[in-house]
Amino acid sequence: MRFTATRFLTSVACVALALGCKKNRDPFPPLDVARLESRAQLVDSLKYLVGRTEPAAWETMNRNGFKCAERHLNAVRDGKLVPGAPRLECWNEHRINFGLGRRVWSVSFVLDSSRVRDVYAGFP
Repeated sequence: MRFTATRFLTSVACVALALGCKKNRDPFPPLDVARLESRAQLVDSLKYLVGRTEPAAWETMNRNGFKCAERHLNAVRDGKLVPGAPRLECWNEHRINFGLGRRVWSVSFVLDSSRVRDVYAGFP
């Protein structure tokens, strides 16, 4: 009986572990930019980040293989250079055409008080 109880508990632990590993703990699935064909598809995929904080957008983009940096659009006022609105700029590249070419994605998050106000994306 002891052998059966041990086997039962081991089976229950294995099933619980398998079910726990199957669950996707990330509420946002990974972004596969290699499958996207247009700028609009990328923007639509990233619209859920509008209204979120800058660190959340930065972390999401890094998790999906993008490199990011904060930039400012500078302006000239009264002959002086003043920092403009901040933006979070992210970029990534992947191979296309059987590895013979590459596509470089560029994503710009317009920030307002460290919250994402809008998303622009494209590739040259």
